Amino acid sequence: MTIGGALFDEVRNRWAAQIGVLRLDALEGYLARLVERRPVSADDLARFDDGPLEENRVAAPDQDAQ
Repeated sequence: MTIGGALFDEVRNRWAAQIGVLRLDALEGYLARLVERRPVSADDLARFDDGPLEENRVAAPDQDAQ
């Protein structure tokens, strides 16, 4: 985590130098609104309970066909 944090700080400082601290703060605020958490639905819970939905499952390769 320490290395990741240091790398993030380095990138943030570079961006702040390029576009300015105020613009970077505004950008971070905008991006935070884009990724706000939404309430968990019953479908979300079912997906965790039963595994992936049928349409998302990938068939195992046929091992006899070589």
